[in-house]
Amino acid sequence: MLNKMSMYLLLMLVSVGSQAGTIILKADDFSRGGSWYTFLQTAVKEAVPVNIGVISDDLRGSGSPKAKDILNKMQPYLNQFAFFYHGKNHNCDKASSIFLAGDLTLQNNTLRADLNLLNTQYQLDIRAFGAPCNHANEHTATALNQNKLGIWLLPYVDVTGYEGDVFTRRLNLEISPGKTDLQAFLNNLNDIPDTSDATIIVQFHPGLWKASDLENFLKATSAIENKGWTYRLLK
Repeated sequence: MLNKMSMYLLLMLVSVGSQAGTIILKADDFSRGGSWYTFLQTAVKEAVPVNIGVISDDLRGSGSPKAKDILNKMQPYLNQFAFFYHGKNHNCDKASSIFLAGDLTLQNNTLRADLNLLNTQYQLDIRAFGAPCNHANEHTATALNQNKLGIWLLPYVDVTGYEGDVFTRRLNLEISPGKTDLQAFLNNLNDIPDTSDATIIVQFHPGLWKASDLENFLKATSAIENKGWTYRLLK
């Protein structure tokens, strides 16, 4: 008998060449908040593939023991997850945000140092970029190209010159960070035709969730699967 993960892999194969849509589950702010380990355990149990946004300063500063502990506990299951770069410090101030106010040299140097940290100290092979607050400017495409980040999530700038894949469409599971609204999500999901071949990002912050929000997440993923859509890991 096939378990749920085997069924997921089978669906991924069957979906090639079909019109079924694709969902990128985008979980932001790894290790921030108290619910990450519970969330990841649940995702493993339910065989739901999730893309996790890491903030580099959280893995090099005072928060690093917590992040390391979670990663060590989840080590046997990490193939079910992918990690994307979610910024150096999650600074959303427009005047000092690296990817909104920074020049090419600053963005390049930041990406190079942070990707090296994540790879050498945590063995995370980062292929995707999703900036804090979706910040970007005219230099970001070049910086991403030069650092071989081939997937860009939710860029709200001109991406001319970017050499990778861009995903701009999303559905909101939360009405604010950490607070889910299941009915609104289901309404928006059901408005999309079953024949759609779109790739859609579902963004959320599971470290801030309560038990009721985790329940809503499971109901949301059931609705996605019942619609015949598949998940994509950013690898």
